[in-house]
Amino acid sequence: MTFSADHHGLLIRNVNLVDVERGVVVPEVTVRVRGETVDRVFIGEVPEAEAGFEEIDARSKYLMPGLFDTHVHLGNGGIAPLDDLESEVALEQFVLYGVTSILSVGGTGGNDEQISDFKRRERRGEIVAPRIFGTGDMITVPGSHPVGTIWRMSGDVDPDVAHAGGVTIVEEGRDLRPVLQRKKELDLDGVKIVIESGPEPFYPKPRMSLEVATQTVREANVVGLPVFVHISSADELADAVRAGARAVVHGVHDTLIDDAQIELMRSRKFYYVPTLSIYGMSGQFKSDLRLDYVSKLAVRSLDNPVFRFMVGRMSNKYEGWEAYFERAKNNLARLHAAGVPIALGSDTNNPFVFPGCSAHLEMQLMAQAGLSNADILRIATLGSAEFLSVQDEIGKVAPGYLANLIILEENPFDDLRNTWAIDKVVLKGRVIKLPVGVGQ
Repeated sequence: MTFSADHHGLLIRNVNLVDVERGVVVPEVTVRVRGETVDRVFIGEVPEAEAGFEEIDARSKYLMPGLFDTHVHLGNGGIAPLDDLESEVALEQFVLYGVTSILSVGGTGGNDEQISDFKRRERRGEIVAPRIFGTGDMITVPGSHPVGTIWRMSGDVDPDVAHAGGVTIVEEGRDLRPVLQRKKELDLDGVKIVIESGPEPFYPKPRMSLEVATQTVREANVVGLPVFVHISSADELADAVRAGARAVVHGVHDTLIDDAQIELMRSRKFYYVPTLSIYGMSGQFKSDLRLDYVSKLAVRSLDNPVFRFMVGRMSNKYEGWEAYFERAKNNLARLHAAGVPIALGSDTNNPFVFPGCSAHLEMQLMAQAGLSNADILRIATLGSAEFLSVQDEIGKVAPGYLANLIILEENPFDDLRNTWAIDKVVLKGRVIKLPVGVGQ
């Protein structure tokens, strides 16, 4: 994947502008980009050509802001071991699918120093990558997720081993200020904490107390970092709200969230990131994916007999995924209807949750929950930018905004599946040359 040739700017002519803020299409406009940002949107006016500008005649096509996935881990969505090279490949894959902003929330490939370095390299243009935001290490307690679940390790883990895997383990009473101040010094964008006794089928596991969660939020506020919480149940959600966090970055699937809790979330502008894609971690949604740019190595790794055996064994230990999925969708629909702010997140790098690809799936699953196409497109762009308080920089096609854009063949308001039909991706004002056969 490469950028287009060097140029002073870009003119996208005769395009139908997808206005995600108003939920309408503005026909036959021209968008001028200077450097990395949108300079002007011409409506009813035809600007003259400018020397050094690349021009695209996008007649009959649709221009919208790039997608924003607010829950990612830097891997390929298969089960092969990860390294920095795999993380860079994943970053490029996001771009190929039109995901031009991401929030990495810890785990392998995404510890404090790794995300800080990826951010620096992305801002300098040294790598082809979405606009990167990140929390660095997720913070958990001994024996909790992911240490005692995914890692299958005891609570007594060497801190350096945990940190290498993008996790910081904290004991009751630990002074967290040095941990949080370090994140701030590294230019990270938030803190992820784990309040969970699972996930299934690993219950029961130690769980972060409300006191530790509240202390973490309080001290994070001092250094100016929002706190995002990993949960899966209604009682864990309640603790996240009580602690004063900004958001939960998973949905609730054990029961329906009660009306009083929903009203409290709405009044506090507490964000909810449902990550519906994770309910397809055994391949249930594979037929809904378009794997054009997904590594076939990653896909083949999920046919590994040992993996399939483990999936089958775990599925026999807890209630079927369909029940969880239905409750998760119902909770999303009720929260959205009540005015609770929603952001898009796929939880990329879980099995079958592929970088970039699964952001489009997540939107389709939101539609299954009953959200309108217009609302989902806003959530996946400007709404997710608002989640990170960068709505004045990304999430719209407007003057002064970063020119991270996608040009589509068809109108996404008519059918969300049209977001798959990407003609071109523009990253920091430059057209990406989409490769052929990446997924071969």
